Amino acid sequence: MVLGFLLYEAIDLVYHSGKITYNGASSVYNWYYGIDNSSLNKKITQDEETIKMLEDRIDNLESIIEKYVKDKNNIDK
Repeated sequence: MVLGFLLYEAIDLVYHSGKITYNGASSVYNWYYGIDNSSLNKKITQDEETIKMLEDRIDNLESIIEKYVKDKNNIDK
């Protein structure tokens, strides 16, 4: 029972020290390069808008190609 408790505490200590190290390192990195959460959220929103615009363009081009193929098939007959 004591061995289980010691193992649990050792694993807990390793986990939390690793988490503190990771969070500290990422905070220093973000501070050094001037990255903040609001700019990341803005970039994600901008990227989603760009993806939506590109999907709309693909749909438009697909409809143009389908129309062209139909017209070409009707002319050939």
